[in-house]
Amino acid sequence: MPEKEVRVMHITGKGWGKIIGISIVAALLDMVLHALFAPTYPYDYPPSYFVQNGLFQPAAAVSLLITFFLLALVFAAIQERLPGGKVSKGLRFGVAFGGLWFLGVVGMSIFFGAPLSHEVLGGASDCASLIILGVLLGFFTATGGEAGSMGSPGRSIAGILIVAVFFILGQYDAFFLMSEMPYFDLFGPDTFLWTLILAVWAGITYWLLRDGTIRDPSPVKRALFFGGVIIGINWILFNMFVLLFVAAPVSDPLVLAILNIVSIVVGMFVVESVIFRKEAGYPASR
Repeated sequence: MPEKEVRVMHITGKGWGKIIGISIVAALLDMVLHALFAPTYPYDYPPSYFVQNGLFQPAAAVSLLITFFLLALVFAAIQERLPGGKVSKGLRFGVAFGGLWFLGVVGMSIFFGAPLSHEVLGGASDCASLIILGVLLGFFTATGGEAGSMGSPGRSIAGILIVAVFFILGQYDAFFLMSEMPYFDLFGPDTFLWTLILAVWAGITYWLLRDGTIRDPSPVKRALFFGGVIIGINWILFNMFVLLFVAAPVSDPLVLAILNIVSIVVGMFVVESVIFRKEAGYPASR
């Protein structure tokens, strides 16, 4: 229904205060966890402008606040359509994005040669903060949920795997379009294993948040909303975080994020068109 699709535009003054406050709390928690367990690592790559000029901490703080605030708005836009109770909705949302960030941060050990243990701690800090963000948003801002529409376990697993396959294809397409002299082993087994795990989690994220997409008979529109709004805003900002650490070409994280998003959109379109069309309860598109 249209009113649900633009719900974020009708947040009350008190609601805005809750969203802003929760975003600040979660971002501050993330910064504290990083300071305690995963301080900035001197990557074996030219440092960014922010690192060179002592601006990394304020730049990271502002970036986290903006990203967490926009994630909170995404939750506000989709939470009515998510299944479960208030806290359950927030936990579903936080776990989905927490897992994406955790695995994305672990990728820094592949891209720039950082110790895996350091990136695991950094990713865990982000993951914990995003789960807290989701739970707080659910508890303080969510409403009662609807019944889920994921269908049978077999079809759900098939949907996850289809999205994962398209994600892997998009990831390697992005690798080939990145810098002429890659700063990581493109064909290394660790690169493939990391891509595979991230791809499966992208499929799980689709499974966790699929109900939050718009109620529309067109699988194209549903996939575009999911990839462009639910996933896309966050994933572009997350990938651009690397520019706070190293002086990498701006095009590299941008290309990677965009092709990741496109691959999720295409994968979801296939799943929605082939597997879940009848179970979703949407009328057939013309």
